[in-house]
Formats: sequence, structure tokens, C-alpha cells
Amino acid sequence: MERLLLVDDAEAQRAIALLFLKGLPCEVDEAVDGAQALELFRANAYVLVLLDLEMPGMNGLDAARAMRALEAAEQRHHTPILALTAHEDEGHARQCAQAGFDGILVKPLRRPDLRELVSSRLPVF
Repeated sequence: MERLLLVDDAEAQRAIALLFLKGLPCEVDEAVDGAQALELFRANAYVLVLLDLEMPGMNGLDAARAMRALEAAEQRHHTPILALTAHEDEGHARQCAQAGFDGILVKPLRRPDLRELVSSRLPVF
């Protein structure tokens, strides 16, 4: 079964995302900050990472950069990383692209949007 990594410091946001993902044929690992996400990313193969931008400690932009550096250093395949953010503007989109994100999901999450984006990125669908 395919694995996703869901990273958000807000427990309520993770709970909503997990509820929306329920029933899809994938396992979801959770992290509460960028450092924990990087450790999970280092230890596991994911088909998709959903990564909040604004978290204490290592934020999402820094975590994405670190994940891309790890992929390059270990010659790993490219894992799609989608930003989770409440901001939908050109500045954030540019920052995300420069950090190595493949797309953006705007909060508050909507079930159809999340399921469509996730299903389009998973090879099992």
C-alpha cells in the first residue's frame, strides 16, 4: 500500500485531512513539524508529502529544501510535495516553487480538492 506523509503542527488540521483521506488506498504517516517530517522522509518512501508552510522550528519551506537535498544526495526519486497554506498569492507560490514544492493546497482544506489532488498523485488510482 502506498504511503503519504502529512505534516502540520495543528492537530485539528491533521484530523480534518485524515478524515478527508479516509477510504483512499493509502497509509498516512503524521508529523508535527519540519524536523520530524524530515526524519520520517529520510526513513520511508512516500508517494506524496502534504507539508504545512508555517510551523515552529523548521518550517515547511526549509523542510522541503532539506527533502530535495536528501533526494539529490541519496539519488532518490522525486517525491511530490504539496504545500498546505492559508495564503494564496503569487509571492507564496514563487517561494514554494523555489523551495521545491510541486503544488499548493489552500486552507481551509476542501474534501473534493484534497482527494482529487491526492488521487492524481498516487500511482494506484
